[in-house]
Amino acid sequence: MTVRQSLALRAAKAVRSLVPCVALVALFGATAQASLLPPGVTALAVGEAEPGPSAIVATLTVPVVAPTFTGSLTSTVLSGDPTNPFPGGLTFIYDLSNDPGSPHAVHRLTVSNFTGFLTDVSYSTLTPGIAPTLMDRGPLAGDVVGFTFVGFPLGAGALVPGGVATTLVVQTDATIFTVSKAAVIDGSTANVDTLAPKAIPEPATLVMALIGAALSGFWFWRRR
Repeated sequence: MTVRQSLALRAAKAVRSLVPCVALVALFGATAQASLLPPGVTALAVGEAEPGPSAIVATLTVPVVAPTFTGSLTSTVLSGDPTNPFPGGLTFIYDLSNDPGSPHAVHRLTVSNFTGFLTDVSYSTLTPGIAPTLMDRGPLAGDVVGFTFVGFPLGAGALVPGGVATTLVVQTDATIFTVSKAAVIDGSTANVDTLAPKAIPEPATLVMALIGAALSGFWFWRRR
């Protein structure tokens, strides 16, 4: 498959993905302020004047290197974001750029792991750049949040060489974070480190872990 054919296939998939989006807009109203994104949903990307004045908890900038493009991804964790609809939750923002010397445009960014967390997903209207066309969250557990850049007539276009995306925002109810993985995608994929929520084990899981540790300790004690 040629690069042109591959891009055409992505565009066709993007159009099909808008069907559930239209249903969501009809159900919840197109003027909704929040852009809550539950698992299994693809929607038109929403631009909002966020995040608000916040404390930077952590930031991580990594190079993005793939056979068809190079660039960088900066991940930042914010606390105290007044626009976060989940009180006490962390806000994660992602700044993606495509180097001027890249052979190809970038069409997609995915970030994990958001399993078990509520997410409000958008792009910031406070920063310049190329806005994503679609936003989505993986099915079932909703572990992956994705942003897709599609050209006319759906969106502003792909992240062309030399291009910078608007700040991508994922507001959550998570209270702690960890280093996780992101994928920057075109004809090839670059898997890089990023920052994302860290799951807190459920009480039952903690109890089982403590029991397991106690049994292991007892077993080693008996062998001495």
